[in-house]
Amino acid sequence: MAMTRIATWCCGVLNVLLIVYGAFVLAAILYHHPVRFDLTAKAVRTLSDDTKTCLAALKEPVRVIVAFGEADPVKRIVTARVFQEAQDSLREYTLASPKIQIIDVINVYQRQEAWQQARERFKLTDANRVTFIAGARQQDVRLEDMASVKYGRSGSPPLLESLHVERAFTAALRRLQGEPCKAYLLANEGIQGQRGPDPANAGPGGLSAFVAELKANNYDVRVLDLAREGTVPADCEVLLAAGLLGPLPAELPAVEAYLERGGKLFLAINPQYSYLGLEFLEDWGVAVLPAWVVMEHQLAGTKIQTEHALVTELNELHPIMRKFEKDRFRMQMTYARPLGGAKGPHGESVPIIGVNARNIWGERKAGTADRPWVCDAGDFPSAPDGLSVGRVLETRNERGAMARIAVFGSWTFLANERLYEFDHASVLHNTLWWLIGREEQAGVRDPEVVIRNIGFDPDGRVRSTLAWALLAIVPGCGVLAGMIVLFARRK
Repeated sequence: MAMTRIATWCCGVLNVLLIVYGAFVLAAILYHHPVRFDLTAKAVRTLSDDTKTCLAALKEPVRVIVAFGEADPVKRIVTARVFQEAQDSLREYTLASPKIQIIDVINVYQRQEAWQQARERFKLTDANRVTFIAGARQQDVRLEDMASVKYGRSGSPPLLESLHVERAFTAALRRLQGEPCKAYLLANEGIQGQRGPDPANAGPGGLSAFVAELKANNYDVRVLDLAREGTVPADCEVLLAAGLLGPLPAELPAVEAYLERGGKLFLAINPQYSYLGLEFLEDWGVAVLPAWVVMEHQLAGTKIQTEHALVTELNELHPIMRKFEKDRFRMQMTYARPLGGAKGPHGESVPIIGVNARNIWGERKAGTADRPWVCDAGDFPSAPDGLSVGRVLETRNERGAMARIAVFGSWTFLANERLYEFDHASVLHNTLWWLIGREEQAGVRDPEVVIRNIGFDPDGRVRSTLAWALLAIVPGCGVLAGMIVLFARRK
């Protein structure tokens, strides 16, 4: 009996030692090969490919100072929430790149002396900002850049609608890297009393967000009235045309001359503009159809066609689209013009994105016998009915200068109300990276985090309590079940 107890005791000790040994081995493995799991909703703690590419391109250390504080008690909750998210995101940046160094996180009302010293040393302008410093250059990211906040009447608490901290931080890091890219945006003079989208319009159909997004990502955007200037400036690195009701006939020679000398053109077509005015693109490998793509839905047994078409096909081999996964890629265009591959003197373009071409308003083909071009469905091997709404061309002139063109069948994905939906912003930036010859920077940007606000819980304490309670209840139920079984066996 004594020997049995001793053997049982020895087995127990050995089991404990084996468990401890296994724990030490596991700890050693995790120490040398750390693994982190993002268990947040929509993986908001996982940096996007776009951010990782930006961090890999950093050439010098970047120091970061976080300074926040709000005297108004009504706004204090939102400010604290946004800057807590900012600190969590910065922690991910420091883990992803050793060149990101957080100098200090200062609550300006709790650490007033530290705030004054930081202001004098780093020449900080104001609180409620995250400041990135690289050498003698610095960039400020404001609360408004990191979140969308809706302010109501005086005395009522503000409503935090969405967070886009990573997007703001990555844009600031890009602004620290070298001189800005010179981008000229063609002005929309309009024809026959109509005008295209206005870059200064902050309404849903304007392009102010498009211009602001480019400026935030180190583009020096200038408006160019080509009808008056007569030529594209020599320092233009990329020419932008978004939603133009043109170009006008008087502007075409200047655009073609710019391309002939190795220019880069980004063109998002306005579907209201006649395809006949875009025939010059056929020389550059792109043909615009006299039609519009629509999408068909089934509603109560009735087929309904809408002008909002989802982009379902993509060319994963092209640098612009290779970072996207087809099953997760999302893009939408309204009244998109189908595009064909013209066999022009400068070559034939290749498709990058497409839609289902079974539903089209208008004709499938156009052109003449002396200007033939291919426009049938079948641009994508995986979709026999796929027809492109985005095409690109790369060609060299006799002097070896490379011209690049990117044409999209509609400009609507760039409008203020659409730019940050789906993968629209990623497609925009990847296209511009490819145009200016920096396609290695292409990536998929982080999604915007929409905040689900609860009226009775503006600071999130109720939700946090419920989450912790649920976390305790699940293992607690297992423990309770084990105890019930144990007592039942003893009886």
